[in-house]
Amino acid sequence: MFMKWFITFSILVGGWFQHRAIEISGKVRLMNELSVRFPNESLTYLNSLIADDVQWIPQELQQCLDAIRQSNPILVNDPR
Repeated sequence: MFMKWFITFSILVGGWFQHRAIEISGKVRLMNELSVRFPNESLTYLNSLIADDVQWIPQELQQCLDAIRQSNPILVNDPR
């Protein structure tokens, strides 16, 4: 029963999930590019997205932080 439900669900929403994954991938790629060109502004933006008590951040955001660090190493010591 579950397998039949899962297959139906996959058929119905699979295209939607794939579209969202592509959309998110494009946004992450853009954010990485902006992190290199505008590291200080990107750090400010990411700081507004990430809570102070966060224990884990997604790999995509870590890539943005890495791009910021490479672009402007001074920002590594920034408390944001």
